[in-house]
Amino acid sequence: MPTARGNEGRLREAVLFFLVHGELPPIGGPERDGILQAFELRHTRLERAEYLDVLRGLCAQHGSQIVAAAVGTEPWVACVLANPTILD
Repeated sequence: MPTARGNEGRLREAVLFFLVHGELPPIGGPERDGILQAFELRHTRLERAEYLDVLRGLCAQHGSQIVAAAVGTEPWVACVLANPTILD
């Protein structure tokens, strides 16, 4: 996932929001950077196993950023990786 300029190595705001909440940011919300990437991640056409691999990779690379953004709650992506049936 590409990152915003000046934030190399970090997830874009909309992608981070999706990984934390499991939904796209609200319209008009401040988390618009990376909305196309978040939309593509939300509406992926990957098979389940491939999609879970993508999510695992994002967690491996950006886990601390995701956990910090979740502010003491369990991020959606962690719930999905622990129980993939949530995707059904």
